Amino acid sequence: HNQHEEDYYIVSAAPESVSIVAISYDGKILVTREYRHAIGGYVTGFAGGSIDEGESPLDAAKRELLEETGCTATNFEILGSCYPLPGILTQKMTIVLARGVTQQHPAKPQASEVIESRFITLLELHSLVQQGDCIDGIMCTALHFYN
Repeated sequence: HNQHEEDYYIVSAAPESVSIVAISYDGKILVTREYRHAIGGYVTGFAGGSIDEGESPLDAAKRELLEETGCTATNFEILGSCYPLPGILTQKMTIVLARGVTQQHPAKPQASEVIESRFITLLELHSLVQQGDCIDGIMCTALHFYN
């Protein structure tokens, strides 16, 4: 605590969310490319979103994966949780691993979402990061939990 009066901002958001590390049968990882208005451009990341009231993180992961990518998985497990921006954001995020991911139908994102998804190798993903592609920091955190 300091003795000086200062403005402090907290962003209000859904209390909990999920980020999904989705792996296909052949070991490829599912990435999204989503338009983010705050930065005025597209960012590479993982499927995910808010956990609805009364919904478990695993159920939210299944729902978000299907909505945003049209994919399902044979197995879901929690890898851990974190607070992505605890200095300004109260939201807790659960990282979920989805294995045996396959495309079931076209994605059905919310009207406000502009999302494309594709499967790439982990090496290709590391290359995107090294090339300075616009990367979602939550994806990096999720990859750390996965590794």
